[in-house]
This record gives sequence, structure tokens and C-alpha cells, in this order.
Amino acid sequence: MNSVIVRINPALKNIRLVDLLEVITKVADKPIRYSVEEYAVIFSKKTPAAAPLETRTFRVDPNTFRQALQSLGLSPLDITGVTRTNLTQTIQDTVRLFFSAAGINVLPPNTIFFNDRTGVLLVRATAQEVDAVQKAIETLNVAPRQILIEAKFMEMPTDAARKLGLDLPPPAATTNTWTRVLSAAQMQTFLRSALQQAGADILDAPKVTTLSGRQTQITAVEIKTIVDGIQPPALTPPGIQHTNDVAAQVYRTSQVPVGPTLDLVPYVAADGYTIHLSAMPQVTEFLRYDTTIERTTRRRVWVDGEEREAVVPLPIFRTREMATSADVYDGQTLVLGNPMVTVVSQQHDGQSTANAIPEDAGKRLLVFITPTLIDPAGNPIHASGHEP
Repeated sequence: MNSVIVRINPALKNIRLVDLLEVITKVADKPIRYSVEEYAVIFSKKTPAAAPLETRTFRVDPNTFRQALQSLGLSPLDITGVTRTNLTQTIQDTVRLFFSAAGINVLPPNTIFFNDRTGVLLVRATAQEVDAVQKAIETLNVAPRQILIEAKFMEMPTDAARKLGLDLPPPAATTNTWTRVLSAAQMQTFLRSALQQAGADILDAPKVTTLSGRQTQITAVEIKTIVDGIQPPALTPPGIQHTNDVAAQVYRTSQVPVGPTLDLVPYVAADGYTIHLSAMPQVTEFLRYDTTIERTTRRRVWVDGEEREAVVPLPIFRTREMATSADVYDGQTLVLGNPMVTVVSQQHDGQSTANAIPEDAGKRLLVFITPTLIDPAGNPIHASGHEP
């Protein structure tokens, strides 16, 4: 109180004591208050009055809210081997940590409680802090955008692709994935022209609806039964026995998925138009069995106790893979080409060898990926051809 300065100018005369005390508290350079005691008038520092607290509840989507906390590095759900009580307390601590980082007082008398089952958040704080809580929730309680992903796997000759404006590099000139971005109008024009080209063929056109930030796989595979070896019991006498009039099966088979597969992660940018795509398309094909004379191997087998000879099956597969990351606008199409081609051949000992080969110039693989932002009803959010 020694540092408080009181200046009364002009001087006051003939006023009541109580009025003088009020004047002193008003002109002091710092907030002060007074109290009248039996023995003196005491001046002291005036503390600000505590702001009244109000209670408000917010309803949020529990899954979206928790996932948003996890995306910020706050992960209350990655805990195993704990009781429900401990997990609930961990979630409460995580929620308080988030709001504390947002500049909101979470200490008593303020109260913040989140019911992770019902999605109800109860807040007791000052009006200003409650408004801050609402703004903080708005940054988290945003459901991920829905994205329709349409893919097309197409084969066409190199010359046909170049006629349509796709400057594919010659096969084996580079192993880097080639990419282009087409507008919605360009994609429609390209498809109409491509289907009129000799040798152009759409292998498959799968599609899926996913969420922004979610890893997604689209498959359009066929399960093929491939003969890939001889049954081990047939290699030693008495060998394979027939049962219930069912012929003994010397060969071993396996179920192999062949066809196009697309792994991707789409992210919608803050502008609401740009979509970042991380895509890895692949096409797996069963080519044939190796029947060349120098590769043909026969093994002795026994069927119903009788010795025979069986040719060892040597299946050959081909995979064509691409990988890239790119930004496209809603409704645009990302085109990928120039895959890495690998031929996988099974050997006599059952092991497989993989050899990289150039892509066939007569059948270049192109993959078209078109992301479209949609509403919950499945309708496009933006009009086609109105990219920013």
C-alpha cells in the first residue's frame, strides 16, 4: 500500500468523511478499498470480484471426439490391461489436458467432465471460459469428409496412349511411376476416345466410399485355384489313397487372388477442395505353368501303393506395381503409369524367384483414380468443373 498514489485536484472542502473515502478509492492509481474499524480507517488492496460460474453441456460424437484427440497425440484408447474405472480416469485427464492447453482453467472451482459413452461434455466455468470451450470443441468435433473413390485399371498400347495426350516413357526407360492430373472434362473426353482405340481395354473399375484420413483398399480380384506342388504323402509309399470312390489327388493346390488391387489414403485439405492421395495400385496375374523341356521335372509318386511319375507344376505370376503421392482437386483424376513389373517363378524346390522385366509396350497399364467429395446422402458436394 506504500506505493499507492492519491491525488485530489482541486482540493475538497467541507465534505463528509464517507464521501472523502469514496473519492480516495476512485482517484487512487491502483485499486484499493477501505474498511472502517473502531480504531481507524484501513485501506487495503482491492481484489477483483470472482466471476460467476455457469454450467453448460455439449453433445459431441464420442468416436470423432476421441479420434481427434488421438490425432493430436493424446491417445487415451491405446491402453490395454486396465479397468474401466482407470480408463475413464485416463480419458478425463486427457480431456482436461486438451482444454488446459487451449488456455482454459480446469482447476477447481471449475469442472470439466466427459462421458465417453454418451458423448456428453459437462463444463462449469465462467461465461468467457465456456465460450472458449465451445470454440475448442468445434476444432475437434468435425466429422471426417466422405470421399467416393472411383478407380479404373486400363491397358492400351504406347502409341494409342500418346495419341490421346499421355506422354508415357518407353518401357524400361525409367522405373519411376509416371503421373498426370486430368480435369473432369478431360477425363470424360479421354475415356470416350480411349475406348475407340484398338488394343484399349478396361480391366476393372472398382469404387468405394471412405473417409478422409482412413487407409482404404479396393480389390477387384478373382480367386484362382493354382496347382503349386505335389502332396507330400504321395512322395513316399504307399502314397495317396483314394477314399469313398474319390480319386486320390497327387497335386497340391492353393487359392490365389489375381486381379487389380488399390491401396490408398485420401486426405481432404483445409480448403475443402484439395485432396492429397497416397496411392499404391497393383495388378497380379497368373501367366502360365512353365512347361519348357529344360525346366520340366518329374517326380516319383505313389498312388494306392503303385509307383507313378508326376510332372512338378511350376506356376508363373506377374505383378505390376505403382506408388505415388499427389494433390488433386475434388473431381479431378490422378493418372498413373509406367509400373514396376516383376515375374515370380516357382522353382523345383518349392522356392520362388522374382525377376524385374520391362513393361510390355503392347499393353501399357494405366490406373485412373478419381476422388469426389460427397454428403451423407451420397451427392457430390461441389459441382463438376468448378475447381478453384
